[in-house]
Amino acid sequence: MKLSTYFKRRNEIVVLAPDFSPERYKKFYYRKDYDDGNYPSNLHKILNCDYGGLAFSNNNYIQLPEEIEVCKPDTHIYDRMYKKIMETMSPNRKKIWENMINGEHCRLSLDGKTIWKNLEKQFKYLAIARNLMLHDYDLGKVENSYETVKDLLARARTDGWATRIGMKFPIQIYDGQDLLNWTSLKPNSTFYSLRYNGVIEEEIFNKFVGKVKEHSIYTQMDYYPAAASSSSNDFVINELPKIFKQVIISRSYHVFFTLKYEEDFFFDKRWERVIDLFNYYHNSYKGKPIPKYLKIIPDDTLFDFAKAMPEVPRYDKKLMNKQEVRELFLFVQEKNPLLFDMFYNCNFKSLGGYL
Repeated sequence: MKLSTYFKRRNEIVVLAPDFSPERYKKFYYRKDYDDGNYPSNLHKILNCDYGGLAFSNNNYIQLPEEIEVCKPDTHIYDRMYKKIMETMSPNRKKIWENMINGEHCRLSLDGKTIWKNLEKQFKYLAIARNLMLHDYDLGKVENSYETVKDLLARARTDGWATRIGMKFPIQIYDGQDLLNWTSLKPNSTFYSLRYNGVIEEEIFNKFVGKVKEHSIYTQMDYYPAAASSSSNDFVINELPKIFKQVIISRSYHVFFTLKYEEDFFFDKRWERVIDLFNYYHNSYKGKPIPKYLKIIPDDTLFDFAKAMPEVPRYDKKLMNKQEVRELFLFVQEKNPLLFDMFYNCNFKSLGGYL
C-alpha cells in the first residue's frame, strides 16, 4: 500500500495484479509475509521484478527507503476487488473488508525496537478512523509501543465511536502486565491477536479473564504455556494442572484462547493430544449451532464432557473419538495422577465460581 502511494505521487499507474505476470508491467513487486515455499520457479530471472518481504529476511522486517515509509498506505489499490467482494461475500466478510479498507494503517517502528520519529506522517484521517491497523511484526519488542498506541487512540475518534485497534501480526507477550495492558484497549475482533509465551500467573490470569468478560472483548490469543519451560517433564507435572484450571475458568466465562505447543517440545506425543483435548473442552462453545454435547455446561468436568461425546464424531471428523479419549485418560492416570483426579473432580464451582 505504501509503494502504491509512492509511485502514484510520481504520476505512475499502479494496480494490484491478479496473478504473477511481470511481462505486462514496467515494474512488478512480489511480496510475501510468510515463507511457505511456494514461489514462481523463474522469479529470480525476471529483471523487472522486485521481490522480498518477511519471508526472505528470517521474519525480520527490512524497512523500505524512508521516502516510501512515510507515505500514507493506499487502500485504493484494492478497489478493483470491491465489486467481487460485495457480490460474493457474506455480510460478515463485507464488514471485515470495510473495516480494513476504512482504517488507518501504520508501522510504529522501522528497526523493530524503537518508535519511529516520523510515524505521524503515515496518518491522514486518524481523527475519524474507526480502526487503527498496526503492521509491525512484533510490537512486543518495540519499546513504548503500548504507550504510543494509547496516545494515538486518545487523539482518534471522540464522537462516541471509539477507534479500535487491529494488527497484521500477533503481539508477542511475555509478561503479565503487558497482557493486561494490551487487553485494556478496544480491539477490532477480527484483526486483534495476541500470543502469550509462558505460564500466566494466577492473579494476572484472573484479572485478564475478568477484564475481557467485563468489556465484552473477544480475544484471539494463542497461549504457549510451555514457551518458558526447559523440561517437558517438569511442565507436565508442575504446570499442566495450573493450565487445566485456567481452561476451566476461562471456558465458563466464554473467554476463548487456543493452547499451543512447539512441535518438538513433548518427548511423548500423547501429551500433544492431551493439550488438543483441553482445547476441545475449552473452545466447545462459540455461539454457533453445534452438537449438544459440545456446549458448555459451567459445572461440567472434563470427564462429564468426555462422557457426553459420541463414540464416533458425526459433525466434525477431526474431533477425537471416544476410544482415544479413554486411552488419554488412562495415560494421564499413569503419568500424572493429580491431573487425572482433576479430570473427574475439578470444575468451575469447585474452583470458587465467579471471580
